[in-house]
Amino acid sequence: MKHFAFVPNVTLLAGLLTSGILFATAPPASAQAKANPESTASPVSAPVVVTPSFHEDTRSPSATKMYRALWGIEEPRVQITSSSALLRFSYRIFDVNKAAPLNDDKNTPFLIVQKNGAKLDVPTTEKVGTLRQTAKPEAGREYWMVFTNSAHMVNPGDRVDIHIGRFHANGLTVEASQAAPPAKKP
Repeated sequence: MKHFAFVPNVTLLAGLLTSGILFATAPPASAQAKANPESTASPVSAPVVVTPSFHEDTRSPSATKMYRALWGIEEPRVQITSSSALLRFSYRIFDVNKAAPLNDDKNTPFLIVQKNGAKLDVPTTEKVGTLRQTAKPEAGREYWMVFTNSAHMVNPGDRVDIHIGRFHANGLTVEASQAAPPAKKP
């Protein structure tokens, strides 16, 4: 019989609390041999990771409550665009006062890619300006901003962190783009 041990880790615990994903790792081969010296089975060397599908809601109820209580927002999500050149971060405002830092143009937003530490910025165009909404927040409305992904280093299923001033949303799963449904023929 193989035994699996849970090894506490700050990053693992934080990820578990914010995403609801379960991780389990196999103990080292030496620990397996000590636990069952008569076992002839080969040791398991790779960790077992259970990950949700890209369309599954990976936010835990506690993370949802935390975003509402601390930042006054609901439904924070990151989606990759159909061209994969941009990442769209969107959120719905629940409490205007708590969510004010997200729309404050003095706070420079950036996205950190967890797998390689790359820092992505919100692009600025000559005619449009910064590609984010900075209007006075209104409760119940959805707001967005986009981050560059020109090197295509972020893919659906990757984990990212969003930083906007004091606001931090860590471990958000990048979702696939929601393609528009095909037009109905008359």
